[in-house]
Amino acid sequence: MSRKQTYELQCDVLVVGAGFAGLAAAIESMNSGAKVIVLGRRNPLASNSALGGGTFAFVDTPLQRQKGIQDSAELLAKDILEANRHTIPEDIVIAAARQGSQLYDWLVEIGAEFYEVMHYPGHSVPRVHLERGLDGANTVRLLLKRVMREGADVRLGMMAEHLILSEKNEVEGVQASDGVERGIIKAKRATILAAGGFGKNKGMMAKYLPKYAEMPCVSGAGSTGDGIRMGMEIGAEVLNMDAAELYSLGSVKRGLRILGISEAMAKGAILVNKNGQRFTDESKGYALTAPPVMQQPDAIALLILDERILTSVVKLHGNIDKYLEMGLFYYGERAFELANKTGVDFDNLQTAVNRYFPSGKLYGTWVRTIVIQSMGGLKVNSRAQVMHRRGHPIPRLYAAGDSTPSLGGAATSGNPCPGYLTGTGYLWALASGRIAGQNAAEVTKQ
Repeated sequence: MSRKQTYELQCDVLVVGAGFAGLAAAIESMNSGAKVIVLGRRNPLASNSALGGGTFAFVDTPLQRQKGIQDSAELLAKDILEANRHTIPEDIVIAAARQGSQLYDWLVEIGAEFYEVMHYPGHSVPRVHLERGLDGANTVRLLLKRVMREGADVRLGMMAEHLILSEKNEVEGVQASDGVERGIIKAKRATILAAGGFGKNKGMMAKYLPKYAEMPCVSGAGSTGDGIRMGMEIGAEVLNMDAAELYSLGSVKRGLRILGISEAMAKGAILVNKNGQRFTDESKGYALTAPPVMQQPDAIALLILDERILTSVVKLHGNIDKYLEMGLFYYGERAFELANKTGVDFDNLQTAVNRYFPSGKLYGTWVRTIVIQSMGGLKVNSRAQVMHRRGHPIPRLYAAGDSTPSLGGAATSGNPCPGYLTGTGYLWALASGRIAGQNAAEVTKQ
């Protein structure tokens, strides 16, 4: 039996989504005096933002200056454009990069703590900031707390189903449902779609990313493409729908990410296949090493690190005893013991280990390539306005975060997102959310 419309709510700015992008948008809209309603289909702690690794690409921060690192928004924009081969409009990249010089202070003011800045592949200088929590969940909590404190009407467990258009083809709000009741939520100024990507939508994955549709995907449970679908229903243009972020370091035993191992690889951990042979340049990072891992015997690899790397990775070192007990990691005094425990060819393993780790204890974990998230979405301009297929902005509709194309750019035949740089996912979520929130609040009141 169909649910009848039972209520109508009104606000100035309606935000669909409660991850980094949606919460940042809500804060900025309220800072401009707008009355805001936030819809979250699921708990924000199940969002991609909360499940991510807690790495943020920022520029010209106190942590960088303490280490004598000279960085700028212009250099960050240059790195992003070179990585994505200029397949994302330059004005959008520049707008995001400029936010990168403000976001550090903005998050610290909200309560976030950053303890280290690291150099990751593709970045000209160390600029990937590590948040004190083990993942992005702590930052989500802080943003949600601020949104609630500022007076937003946050409605979790409510799904936006369709956009509502006026007779002038302006977006007026959404039809929404909580599974029991269906209603209308109208926005006097604008609606912002920040509902995530489509990594957990099997139909969309099969259509746009068929090669990766059956692979394990660690996107948040709410990554069902609702915002993208709603935009497409009213004529929005989409971009880079065949792009996705792959991750070469997914746990074979759990099909998930083990916190800290991408940092370990950035600090010198190596990958070998079942034959004990090193097969790729690990300094390229987890996105670019993902396809080579897929090409190895049984599509798996052993990530190996030594005691020095382990103790330098806070997120990993604090959990290593638990991981060893669970059988996620193997320990060996040297290559012989590690080979015995993992079944890897000893002679080849010893050659690789002696070259990179000539002394000390060794740790290893079996990894495979998994999908982190889809990286295509609704095309937006530098003001975060959603673009129609006919080339004009859709009036009163904005989008941010994973509902839009990532800064990683277009796919190639060999990699669905070769241009992704670590930390730019969070950068784009927060930057695009703030941009959308600021501009949505400025729309002339109806």
